[in-house]
Amino acid sequence: MCTGGHHHTGWLPDNAILPEDAPIVERTLEVEIQDDAFGFLLIWRDAKNDSFVCDTWHESFEKAKQAANEYFGIDEDDWQVPDATGAQAELV
Repeated sequence: MCTGGHHHTGWLPDNAILPEDAPIVERTLEVEIQDDAFGFLLIWRDAKNDSFVCDTWHESFEKAKQAANEYFGIDEDDWQVPDATGAQAELV
C-alpha cells in the first residue's frame, strides 16, 4: 500500500508558503482486530516501522471485518484467529 502524495488542503494565512506534498511511502501493513470492552478496533500498522499505526472503532466484530474488506480488500478467508494473544483476528 502507498500512503502520502496528497496536497495541503487546510487553511493557510495570507502570504504563507504552500507546504510541499506529503512524500509517497510504500508500506506493507499488518492488520488485526482487537476487542476493547465497548466494541472492536480495526488496527493497521507498517510491518517495518511502528511509527505508522492507525485504527478505527466498530460496534461489532463483523463490522470491523467489513471495514477491513472495504479499506484493504481483505476477504473472510484471509483472517485467522490466533491463540490467546488478545487479538480477535489477524491477517494471514
